[in-house]
Amino acid sequence: SENLRNGQAQILEMIALNEPLGEILERLVRLVESQLEGIFGSVLLLDQDGHHLRHGAAPSLAEAYTKAIDGVRIGPKVGSCGTAVFRRAPVMVSDIMSDPLWEDYRELVAPYGYRSCWSTPILSHQGTVLGVFAMYSMSVREPTANETHLIDVTIRIAGIAIERKRAEDQIRFLAHHDALTGLPNRSLLKDRLTQAILQTQRHNPWVSVVFIDLDNFKTINDSLGHTIGDELLKAVASRMVGCVKATDTVVRLGGDECVILLVDQV
Repeated sequence: SENLRNGQAQILEMIALNEPLGEILERLVRLVESQLEGIFGSVLLLDQDGHHLRHGAAPSLAEAYTKAIDGVRIGPKVGSCGTAVFRRAPVMVSDIMSDPLWEDYRELVAPYGYRSCWSTPILSHQGTVLGVFAMYSMSVREPTANETHLIDVTIRIAGIAIERKRAEDQIRFLAHHDALTGLPNRSLLKDRLTQAILQTQRHNPWVSVVFIDLDNFKTINDSLGHTIGDELLKAVASRMVGCVKATDTVVRLGGDECVILLVDQV
C-alpha cells in the first residue's frame, strides 16, 4: 500500500511538472503491474475523430500486438477495449477465446496467450471519453476485488493526465490559431512570413502575400444571423486551404479578412 501511494504521488508530480503524456501513462501502467501478479496493462487513447483508439502505453504487452491494435475502430463488437468505449461502460471478458465480443479478433490475440481482458473507459470530469484502460491476464478469470480497486484508481489518474494534456494542447493551439476556422492567426502569420523572407534570401524563390475579404459579409450576418455567417467563414476557409499547397499558409486576421502566404514561387 505504501509503495502504491508513493508511486501515485510521483505520477501526480509528473503531471504537475508537465512531463510527456506517454511517460506518465507508462509509469502509471508499470505501477499497476508492480502491484499484481500476471497482469499486463494497456492504455489506448481516443483519437480526435472520436472513432479510433491510438496507442497510449503498454510497456509489457507484446510489441507486435500493440502495433496491431493501434488505430482500431470502436464499435459494439470490437474486443474489450473498442466495445467499452462504444458502450461508455466497463467490459469484463473472462475468456477471450469464447466471448463473442472477441470473435473477429481471436486470431489476432491468440499467438500471445492473453485469455482475459478487462477494459474500462477513461472519462474526463465532464464525462466525455478520453480513452480506455485494459488489464490482460494469461488466465481465464474475472478481476479480483483488489484488481477492480486498482482499475478505479488508475482510470482517475489517467483521466487527469490526459485531460490536462488536451487542455494544454488546446491553449497552445488557440495562441496561434483562429478558434472558429482553425486557421493560423496574425501571430503565426508573422512567424511564417519572417521565415519565408529568410528563405528568399537563401534560395531566392518568390513570396506573395494576398489579402482577401468577403464582399457583403455583413449582409449575410444581418439577414441570416451570425450562426450562418460563422458557417460561411468555415466553408470559405476550408475552400481556400484546399486551393493552396501544403507549404502555403491561409490566415484569418479577423472578421471576414484573410491572408494567403504563397511561398516557393518561381
